Amino acid sequence: MSSKKVRLLNIETVNKDTRPRLFEMISIAGGDAYVLSSEVLSDAPDDEKLLVLVIGTGNSLIIEDTPKSADGEAEEVYKAMLIDDTARENLAKILAPAGKPRRESTGRPRLYHEDVAEELFIDNYQKNLSIKKISFRRNMSPTTVQKLLNEYRMNLANKIANNEDTPIISNDTENKLKILEWAISKSAGETRRNFEQCYFKMINM
Repeated sequence: MSSKKVRLLNIETVNKDTRPRLFEMISIAGGDAYVLSSEVLSDAPDDEKLLVLVIGTGNSLIIEDTPKSADGEAEEVYKAMLIDDTARENLAKILAPAGKPRRESTGRPRLYHEDVAEELFIDNYQKNLSIKKISFRRNMSPTTVQKLLNEYRMNLANKIANNEDTPIISNDTENKLKILEWAISKSAGETRRNFEQCYFKMINM
């Protein structure tokens, strides 16, 4: 039996081309990831099935992932199982010596990539998928999906108000107005006035 210890997975070794879903879910979950099924313990080999434990800042998962084949004929095979809070805390205690001391949670950090929030926005606004359906498809909690959507919408509202480029809705005045209406309802003071000025300017164009 190997005497090697379980170590933290270096996410930079996960090939985004052959393991896109694995990379995305580790990024979304945040926290720490561990490879449980490989001799290359801190890396993600590009030619074998992996069993990965992700102890996230919100959801935690056990992921089984087989990469796309080099010739592109076989797609990535990805399966994930959510871990409840009790199991997550117990696993964190067991694995803490394997990598680094566990951080005490001070709230969910901003570990989500901008493109993940953009994909959620596309799912919700362009594909008309509900929050519940998006959360199921992406193994994310509805609260997390809603939080990321709200952050992305506020970012879009600021870009619209500052006359910056918004490629996703560049020619969609109706959706721009809806986003501004939402931003007005969530804002106050000078920020709210800026959104209102932009909103009424667009209506009168």
